[in-house]
Amino acid sequence: MDRQLTINVSFIPTTQHITMAKKIGVVGITKAENVQLGLLLKYLFTNDKVLQSLPNDVLVSKEAFTQLCGRYSA
Repeated sequence: MDRQLTINVSFIPTTQHITMAKKIGVVGITKAENVQLGLLLKYLFTNDKVLQSLPNDVLVSKEAFTQLCGRYSA
C-alpha cells in the first residue's frame, strides 16, 4: 500500500522575527482613563502658570514630560 504524507503548511513555523518593546507602567488602561490622562496632560502642558508651579520632585524630567504630552496631542 502506498501512503501519502500530507503536510498542513499553516502549522510550519516561519522565520519572521517580531520585536516587541518592553512596556513599563500602567497595563490595561481603559479608553476613558486614557482620554482623561490625555486631557490632564494637555491642561498641564498648555497652562504655563500651572506648569511653572509644579515642584521639582513632581516634574523630574521636563523632556520626558514633553514627549509624553506629544503622544496625546494628536
